[in-house]
Amino acid sequence: MNYNKAKKFLKSNISEDHKIDRVLGMLDQEARDLLLKLKNNKNIQGKICNTYDDIEVEEIKINLSDLDVYYSKKLYEQLNKCKKRYKIIYVIIKFTKGRHINILLVDNKKKTVERFDTFDELTKNKEKIIKVILNKLNIKYKFINPTNYIFSSKRKDCGLCVPLSFLYIYLKIYYDLKLDEVINLLSGLTNLNLFSISSWFVNYLNDE
Repeated sequence: MNYNKAKKFLKSNISEDHKIDRVLGMLDQEARDLLLKLKNNKNIQGKICNTYDDIEVEEIKINLSDLDVYYSKKLYEQLNKCKKRYKIIYVIIKFTKGRHINILLVDNKKKTVERFDTFDELTKNKEKIIKVILNKLNIKYKFINPTNYIFSSKRKDCGLCVPLSFLYIYLKIYYDLKLDEVINLLSGLTNLNLFSISSWFVNYLNDE
């Protein structure tokens, strides 16, 4: 079963070597570079149609403080040009406490758009705004939101939205998991283990 294989994969790459500085406070360009390396990873290569030259075109920026939204008009063209199964839309969310990352994963085979989010804060606002954007981009696919989250009011967010978002993409595509299956796998790890697997995954992509 793919779920158990993914669980074993995570467990086998958790260690006591927690290099927290590698996975916290990642700058936008660092994240973009890492996304390129993920796209070119040997296990999922050829399944994602994002291009590095246009990576900022493939972003949506949302400021929840004043509900300001920015995305390039070229994003619509990029979505229509995509002939591979998956398209990644990188969502940068700014609010009073800082910034946060969501991932929209477009699946052209299943005709779905999944929203991956590590934290349940301001969920309704995010869902509403992203639905409006998807309508403007003329994406008619089924929109799938998470039904639970890794971090919530009951579990403190530890600032791993970027590496965990990219790990979601890897687990989702390589093991062909459902959105909630990935979230359940990651939710089952302690925060210390999440730091460990995030650190390992960033090193894995950088060193490949």
